Amino acid sequence: MSPTPDTAPSDDAHADRRLRDALGDVGRAFFDFPSLLAVQRAAIPPIARGENILVCAPTASGKTESVVAPLVWRLRQRPTSGTAGPRLLAVAPTRALVADLVARLEQPLARIGWRCGAQTSDFAGADSTPDVLVTTPESFDSMLVRRVHRKEGELVGHLLASVGAVFVDEAHCFDSTARGDQVVFLLTRLRKLRESGLARGWIREATIQVCAASATISEPDVLAERLLGTGARAVLCPGARPIEILTKDQCWLRLDQSLSPRAVTDLLPNVSAPAELGEVLWRALESGECRKALVFVPSRSECDRLGRDLRRLLNKRRAIWVDSHHGSLSREHRRRAEREFHQYRDAVLVATNTLEVGVDIGDVDVVALVGAPPDTSGLLQRIGRGGRRSGVTRLLPLPRNRVEAAALASQMVCAVGVQLEPKVRFRRWDVFPQ
Repeated sequence: MSPTPDTAPSDDAHADRRLRDALGDVGRAFFDFPSLLAVQRAAIPPIARGENILVCAPTASGKTESVVAPLVWRLRQRPTSGTAGPRLLAVAPTRALVADLVARLEQPLARIGWRCGAQTSDFAGADSTPDVLVTTPESFDSMLVRRVHRKEGELVGHLLASVGAVFVDEAHCFDSTARGDQVVFLLTRLRKLRESGLARGWIREATIQVCAASATISEPDVLAERLLGTGARAVLCPGARPIEILTKDQCWLRLDQSLSPRAVTDLLPNVSAPAELGEVLWRALESGECRKALVFVPSRSECDRLGRDLRRLLNKRRAIWVDSHHGSLSREHRRRAEREFHQYRDAVLVATNTLEVGVDIGDVDVVALVGAPPDTSGLLQRIGRGGRRSGVTRLLPLPRNRVEAAALASQMVCAVGVQLEPKVRFRRWDVFPQ
């Protein structure tokens, strides 16, 4: 029976158990805990019915499992494709997130006898025919072009012809971007491949379900239709942790909607030099109240430079682990940095947007922002990496000039009320010929 209760009884525990049991062994594999999260209660029924759904919820709210579990359950109810290859394709914006998703999904999938693998430049030579294949848009494109099966020169199949469902993780990263348009075209090509595979007898049916998970964004239903296709819709699970900022007077101030952007601007420090930035960060760390800091910077060169400067400046005061994380570093360096940041008690990790999305790095006491993110949604995503254990997000805003201070202040005030700027959306047709 499909797990589609449209109204939950007053007993939440009973409702959760009924929903989990409806997913059978998949439910037990993914949700081996007493209570489901709100996002899981909202997302599982429509996805299990076969709808194309965009799940929008704050960071660390359980979005991934709320999408993947019902997709896997539904695929197991359908006949196998008749051709070897992955049944679920997961698309993530970064290689770091691909690795994290594989680590996150391997165990629950193994409990039902499914394998999870990855296909990116970090996983060259890896098994490309697991049941769930995690990849980036670029590797997805490459597989569509190259992974054709031929026998004696005749076309007999394709690696991705077996894919019956697609999961797009961190979909807000693809909102109104060239890579987002690339994903739209890739999904269209995959649908055409499935139709061709059905006509050639490779597979038994061509239906493909496409779902996604996203941080809180403006106009989610617009993104759902644009990315997932006509008829797709968004499931919203709002919620936000309180935000506290460290002012230039070294006081933690909880933001509320009564504060104006101008008033917040006047509270921010000005850190035009690395030494000033290091001093402000040290003030946040020295009391011992905040011992782990994640520092976001705008570029890779700044990431390397600031990582070196902070290592030198902070270790003059106390033994603190400091490292950098960005896409140009080797996979081994990135994974080691993630692991060691997780392990060390006193640690500072300087990163670009590679750590803006879902990679598990453990508890973060304070998030520092050097400069302003592109928009309020980006700020919410970055600061969402902190405060998961305490329930309060502590933010260290580090503007380098008055323009950045004004932008940060405006974004922080909007973030308190989750007031997001609408996106300017247009199709980038230059992606099409590529």
